[in-house]
Amino acid sequence: FQNGLDSVDGGGGDNTLRLVMEGGAVANGVPVSNIQTLDLRAVLDDGIFSGDAVTVNMTDWDGSLNTIQIDDALSHVNITAQQSIADVNITNTERDVSLSYDAAVVAGSDDHLAVSLSDVQNTLAVGAGIESVGLSVGDVGITAADAPAAPSAITLDAPDATDVTLTGGVAGQDFSLTVEVNDDRAPGASLDATGFSGNLILDG
Repeated sequence: FQNGLDSVDGGGGDNTLRLVMEGGAVANGVPVSNIQTLDLRAVLDDGIFSGDAVTVNMTDWDGSLNTIQIDDALSHVNITAQQSIADVNITNTERDVSLSYDAAVVAGSDDHLAVSLSDVQNTLAVGAGIESVGLSVGDVGITAADAPAAPSAITLDAPDATDVTLTGGVAGQDFSLTVEVNDDRAPGASLDATGFSGNLILDG
């Protein structure tokens, strides 16, 4: 996957591209088409956490992508210039995830991002143009009493989001959510957690 040299075309069917990237690595300038799922593995830089993110710049991708899978990330993840609003699944990580989109993709007034979380303790940064975010929480009932296992706890940084929906969970499960949304203080903003079965700990 060499920047400026390679190209990827999945052709027909339902296709998955798996990228394994070390902290600080950048995937940019590679035309990618007909890929429906990105399976991104962010590993350590020579076995050391440097603090540097892996970056996937999607300027040269087409709009076929509908799912981004981020499992066991050991480095921060930065996905930029997305050409579609793909569903995002994040599992088993304490590293931050940043998502941003091409301006033409989020030019409307009701752009929605769906995110599934399980065993995640991080900041989820969502770029401009996303007006609503749906969070579906797994974890199979983990609570603070289950230490050293920890329930999911995220900071949602989504400056244009005015609607946040929380679903999933099971009775007795803890989930901590810090919301940093609606920077313009638009009226009518909402957070709907009626579909979440666990214990919500809300800050924001």
